[in-house]
Amino acid sequence: MAEESIKFNSGTFKNIFSMSRPPFHIVGVMPFILGTVLANRLTGAFNLAVFLIATFAVIMIMLLTYYNGEYYDVKEDKIAGKGEKNLFSGGSQVIAQKRLPRKYAKIGSYIALALAVIAGLVLQFYYKTGVWTVPLGALGMFLGYFYSSPPFRWVSRGIGEMFIGFCYAFLCLHPPK
Repeated sequence: MAEESIKFNSGTFKNIFSMSRPPFHIVGVMPFILGTVLANRLTGAFNLAVFLIATFAVIMIMLLTYYNGEYYDVKEDKIAGKGEKNLFSGGSQVIAQKRLPRKYAKIGSYIALALAVIAGLVLQFYYKTGVWTVPLGALGMFLGYFYSSPPFRWVSRGIGEMFIGFCYAFLCLHPPK
């Protein structure tokens, strides 16, 4: 079977946007903004470049998680799509309904992971944001990546939501200084 090439058109970009689940970004970005405000109030420090790069990293980690979910949860998403699907179950349905090839989700997750790593390294080594930048970012990437991905697949072990809640509530409230 020949490998399908990647083809981009307006429908492709619309489906990638839908697969990115933009309404859910507020769940990670707002706690990060709150953490930034708290850090500013406690220390008086604020660096716009650090804030923007770190916000970008948070979004990339979220995209990594969402895209992996689209890739690994196809069976569950198809079932949810036939039932009473809501915003919180069944993913975006882009992959489940075959509006994009499944590999697009996997490629997107790897791109998001790479961009998050690059952002974290820039924060750590160029902006010198402190010793916790890389470990906290790596923890967020690890927990997000394995939310749906084997071998851990947190979502099917009953601890996925707890880990995601931890990432949104704790990791996002601790922005780099």
